[in-house]
Amino acid sequence: QAIRDRRAITYQYQSHFSSEPHEVMVEPYCLKLFKQRWYLLARVPEYDELRIYALERLSNLVQTSCKYKIPKDFNAEDYFYQYYGVNTSGNPQIVRIKAIPLEAKYLRSLPLHPSQIEIRTTPEYSIFSMYLSPTWDFKQELLSRADQIEVLEPDSLREWMSDMIQKMSEKYK
Repeated sequence: QAIRDRRAITYQYQSHFSSEPHEVMVEPYCLKLFKQRWYLLARVPEYDELRIYALERLSNLVQTSCKYKIPKDFNAEDYFYQYYGVNTSGNPQIVRIKAIPLEAKYLRSLPLHPSQIEIRTTPEYSIFSMYLSPTWDFKQELLSRADQIEVLEPDSLREWMSDMIQKMSEKYK
């Protein structure tokens, strides 16, 4: 309702990074569903920036009488396009992954990102390319498929995956 009426809201927000909730006043722009959780994208006037808030971590929500305007050129799909999930940091880049045949079928039926294209197909593997920012959400998704895929590029993401897999392996020795 606050989004529709263009009215700012206040609420108590309990971040995972803080031991105490704090009061926040925001201008809500849109809601986004990701991995069975709802998130609010809102402008924080105090900082003049857009931030993401998990709905289950807010309480005592009150719609204020303060009106606001969403910029005419704002488009939620465009805003999130270069990202996977709700983390919106980093710069987009080409990501290439190599997938075993069974995983390739899953990636064809449910692409990881709208920019995903299959650039090579062989009986042993397929290579997919996409253009996005490799955020924490995206990295977690790749780790969940780690035995089915191999990150080919960028080198920084390949090294991150290798480090995480090494750390995981050490825990199970």
